[in-house]
Amino acid sequence: MTTDNNAGNSADVVNNGSTGENTIVLDSDILKRATLTLRAIRNPERKKILQVIGEKGSITVNEICRLLNMPQPVVSLNLSILRKARVVIDDRKGKNIYYTIDAVRLRQVMKAAKELSWEERDSKISVSNYNASGTPGTASGEGDE
Repeated sequence: MTTDNNAGNSADVVNNGSTGENTIVLDSDILKRATLTLRAIRNPERKKILQVIGEKGSITVNEICRLLNMPQPVVSLNLSILRKARVVIDDRKGKNIYYTIDAVRLRQVMKAAKELSWEERDSKISVSNYNASGTPGTASGEGDE
């Protein structure tokens, strides 16, 4: 049994030796973190917060609260989630913490999301046109060679 482990991938391909078949082993921790990151930036309140930070460049919690008319605990909780998702960076200056967008990270997340999403050209492909092995045919196996 050999493993093709590409660093940074959420799945390893394991060759099962004598059968020659490959099995994909999914890393649940990586998938969970990716899901939490996408959920973090998909939330409507957090999208508003990201938009304000993007417009201002660097901004404090109090400024975000004022601009969005949101209570401080709500903004702080959402910023905490965005920090954990590593899409915002906090920088303490004296008594204030300034937030900026981690543009490199956000671009990476959006690029990965776009690659994984169904685009218009793909929407014509029906999952039912593929059999269990992932090859064209029907779910019942027609089209298998």
